[in-house]
Amino acid sequence: MRLRLSKIEEIAHTRPPGYLRDVLSHGVVEGEFLEISPESLSALRDTYRPTAQATTIAPAHHPSRTPTPGPGTLLKQSLAKIGIHAAPGCQCNPRAALMDRNGPDWCNANIELIVTWLREESTRARLPFLAPAARLLIRRCIAKSRRLQPHCTPPAITTPPDSFPSNH
Repeated sequence: MRLRLSKIEEIAHTRPPGYLRDVLSHGVVEGEFLEISPESLSALRDTYRPTAQATTIAPAHHPSRTPTPGPGTLLKQSLAKIGIHAAPGCQCNPRAALMDRNGPDWCNANIELIVTWLREESTRARLPFLAPAARLLIRRCIAKSRRLQPHCTPPAITTPPDSFPSNH
């Protein structure tokens, strides 16, 4: 089954912490979609189905801690330094937020997906694009994110590539 990532992210705001990571760990990200087996989807629905008393869970607030930027935020900041900013209607901000939520290990495992995102946006904005330079920039942002959050690095989200059937 193919699920649109933007819809999964939208639903994640009303689910407990870890929901998005758990859903993504049960499938394979392909562009703007998550390929997931019907069995995995059913199990996730059973696990995360809201109850009658369920309410939106707000993230914990720690006034003494300043949040450190994740790899997506660092990538946006790096691009901004060379004059490249998110344009209205582009997917830059949601994708950066997805990168931040999933952490540096997910970004490292999905570096080619992120390169594809950058290529799409550069084509749309009619900017030159060099994949090796994009990979280098992404890797630097991942490394910096790890340095800033050494104790917060989540476990890698991996799924075997042949685990889920494709419905194409």
